Amino acid sequence: MVHNRINVLGIIPGAEIGDTTHDQWIEIEVSGRKLMIFDQDMIFPEKRIGEEIDAKIGLMPVKIEKTTKYKTAFKDSYLCRVLERNKADGDFEYLVETMSLRVHMLENKYLSKGSYYVIKGRLDLISIKEAEPSGWRTIQ
Repeated sequence: MVHNRINVLGIIPGAEIGDTTHDQWIEIEVSGRKLMIFDQDMIFPEKRIGEEIDAKIGLMPVKIEKTTKYKTAFKDSYLCRVLERNKADGDFEYLVETMSLRVHMLENKYLSKGSYYVIKGRLDLISIKEAEPSGWRTIQ
């Protein structure tokens, strides 16, 4: 399980019903680029904004295109290099590198180890070392 050392700049509430927030986005900066990471289980606590954390990050792909390492990616697309590939229950588990992040990804397509891809998708917060998902919470 690979974690990344990241500094969280802020939190943006996600889906809200009444006074209850059901998910959130955390904002980080990597290699001079601000990124948003979806935190479905609300595991990142507000009191840790501005701190460095060790986070496991996933990438949920919607579009994958093979490319050269010189292509530029933008917005919700990431220039990724495949570092590891393992077969798991009919899918492939990948560890890809984008910017200085090492990101976990599940995909049913075969991607070549060492090759570069532009992957459009959403970054997800999977876990934080020493933190457990607490589910939905009420904003006080």
